[in-house]
Amino acid sequence: IIAEEENRCLLMMLLVRYLIGRDESRRWLMHGLLRSTIQLASRQNQVCSIVLISGLLLISVILIPQESFEVVLLRILWNDLWPLARGLGDHGAQLADILATYASRLFSSSEMLSVCDAELEAISTTVSRIEKEGHAGWYRQMTGLGLGWKTMLMDTSPCLDVAETVKLNSIKQEARFAANAMMLKLTCHYEISKVIIKLTDVKRNKMIKRVNLFYCPKTVESAVELKTCPELWQRASSCSALEKVNDSGVQVTANDTEVVLPLAIPVVTASLVIQFSELTESRQNQELHCPRCSSVVQPNPGLCEHCGENVFQCVKCRAINYDEKDPFLCQSCGFCKYARMDISVVCRPLPGVQPITTDTERASCVESMARLLCEMEQTRSQLAAGRGLCESLWLQARPLPPISFHVESPDAANALIAALPPINHQQPAIHALLLTTTHCKALHEELCMQTQQLIAFREELRSYDRTIKTAPLLHQAINQGFYNASSNCFGCLRASILHSLAILQSSCDDENCLERLLNSDVVFDTLVDVGRKYEPIREEVEMLLCRISLENEKGTQKLCDLVMNGKVSGTVLARSLNTFPDSLWQQKFRGLLKSAMKFNDHDTTLAALTIIDKCLVDAKPSRKRIYRKLQQRRRGIKNDGSQNLLDHRRVQIANRHLDSCATFGDWLEGKLNWNDCEAPPEKKPRNRADLTPSDSIKEHDAWMWRCLFSPWIAVRAAAAKIIVAVAAQPGHLGTAVSVILRGLPLASVAPAAMTDHFFRAAHAITSGGPSIKARLYSEGLHVWLIKVIYKECKRMHEEEQQETSMDHSFGTLLRSYVGA
Repeated sequence: IIAEEENRCLLMMLLVRYLIGRDESRRWLMHGLLRSTIQLASRQNQVCSIVLISGLLLISVILIPQESFEVVLLRILWNDLWPLARGLGDHGAQLADILATYASRLFSSSEMLSVCDAELEAISTTVSRIEKEGHAGWYRQMTGLGLGWKTMLMDTSPCLDVAETVKLNSIKQEARFAANAMMLKLTCHYEISKVIIKLTDVKRNKMIKRVNLFYCPKTVESAVELKTCPELWQRASSCSALEKVNDSGVQVTANDTEVVLPLAIPVVTASLVIQFSELTESRQNQELHCPRCSSVVQPNPGLCEHCGENVFQCVKCRAINYDEKDPFLCQSCGFCKYARMDISVVCRPLPGVQPITTDTERASCVESMARLLCEMEQTRSQLAAGRGLCESLWLQARPLPPISFHVESPDAANALIAALPPINHQQPAIHALLLTTTHCKALHEELCMQTQQLIAFREELRSYDRTIKTAPLLHQAINQGFYNASSNCFGCLRASILHSLAILQSSCDDENCLERLLNSDVVFDTLVDVGRKYEPIREEVEMLLCRISLENEKGTQKLCDLVMNGKVSGTVLARSLNTFPDSLWQQKFRGLLKSAMKFNDHDTTLAALTIIDKCLVDAKPSRKRIYRKLQQRRRGIKNDGSQNLLDHRRVQIANRHLDSCATFGDWLEGKLNWNDCEAPPEKKPRNRADLTPSDSIKEHDAWMWRCLFSPWIAVRAAAAKIIVAVAAQPGHLGTAVSVILRGLPLASVAPAAMTDHFFRAAHAITSGGPSIKARLYSEGLHVWLIKVIYKECKRMHEEEQQETSMDHSFGTLLRSYVGA
């Protein structure tokens, strides 16, 4: 079917139908089938036979020696199918995954270079279209107000590829009820695959035993027709291994709280009938109470002796069923007093149209299509007015100029005004904007359904008007252009860029493609700018930059320059260190720390602190070995025994056995290598009094205090965790104690809410043993604590007497000092 040229037409029909069609389950099914086909075909001298589960496709392949079968298949996907799927939005995700996975493995270097050039050109064209259509302002408006970028998908020319499924509780348009059945007319045609009935507050005197599900293939004017004409009902097929299913319906046990009506073959209908064909009635005598006065009433005749009410009337609408004294459902409102039922339907909306067999039916279809076009124009006008109202609410300037819209008639204008949501000038603008966007979303869903209905009408007319009517082989051909009615849809343009980025990321395995990407302005200018503007594209752009910088010094330098210039967030370097570890990690780590210190961004700072903590964890075993060697070297030197005992008990505030903190500045500036920082010193460093702090050390010091007393709790927690981890490093306890001693005066004047994790770290470090407490005592920490505790108690007493503060953190700082 693939190796022979005459069968390519059938293959393309299958790929268009299943790989880029509207049904997501079929797309994933074909995706798995093609992946298995390519993997099996890659094994030489084997015969591959792959059968599609639905029975529609059988591929039997015998590998031919002159050209690899998997390469032929992949060229078909790239040359013939990918240009069609590029504009279908998320429907092309499965095809893009196959191309990204196997193109770099099977294509030659020249072919991969042409793929890379094609995707770069496609990205440039798509980005220019995004800018041309003016999506930037609408995106800033919606994301800035926290409404999400998906609220942008409300164009007056709807893109059917990104239309969301109608909510299940909104598909019912009209309902009629009988004593044991409910007839539902839906808002449009739906493909229904399952009906779920959840039961709560079940009463034992009457329970469901058997449920039947019917549907009506014919479009009815009203649900009354379903109630009066049971001959229109057709039983829906059911099949489940967990339920007792037969031709009569689903058997329900006494303790079931959920009834599932699965359909082996989904049905397309605009009306449903749920019939409770059999009920289990208890013979126990149940007391009946009057719905008005709650008095006990005898079942015969069922009239209250006090107020004269009928005990069998519906407690919700007071209707009385004279044909059946105690019905399961109320015939007027459908209320069930024996159980509370919550019915949900697993479905997706589909257009539906009556088959045309005569000229009369064709004329009726044309008339229906004309009415639909008028309704669509009205919906488009309402949607345009709603979008204009959204923009007016977002703009801060007042007054606004009058805005005009095209309408067909004065009645249409009145309907347009009446359809706008009521806006109260006293409510905040964000509330009014949320109400308006909800209204626009409903209009957009309605316009999508109307467009699909118009497609169905046109396809049925086209099928009837064809001079030669032949049955299609596998499916009726549908014009793909209708399914992507808006070429400027932001959702489809976003998906197109994401798919191209996935293919470009896989092309980095080829050296020529990697060099082309490194020298491309599209990657380091256009994509970087788009990623900064639009959050849905940013993550994939950053992943591409990380992949380009993998084991590539030029790419790493370009990425670091982008970060230091503020064009890309510093978190992309952290992602590269975590996802793509390589030999250039020191250069990326330096860029990450410099970015965190320069921009003071909480995301970059948190990422940098997380990497530092990981480095401390990884360095602990080597530090133990270094410290053990230093201890062995010191034991070989003969000193006075009392002095050795004093050195053993004392916690050194200055690290006399390791390099000073100036080493970090040298490494950050690129003067030292990481291995040089971990090596033991050859000579004793200078005393702290001889070290003059440089500007770089002051900058590092200020950044550390900003992290420890950050307004972001996650940053404070990460910084405090690092201090505790430093204390656990062999030979570094004195450094951690020094940080605590220097930070206590800063914590005494900082807001209490920003010192929580610092004090927890201080208590964790100082509670290590008596030698630490002795060293802190020798440093005079107890005198400082007595003073600040007295000062805090005095301040608290004055505020309590004067009642000048309503701060809920009252006494938090004092509790941190005493360690309670």
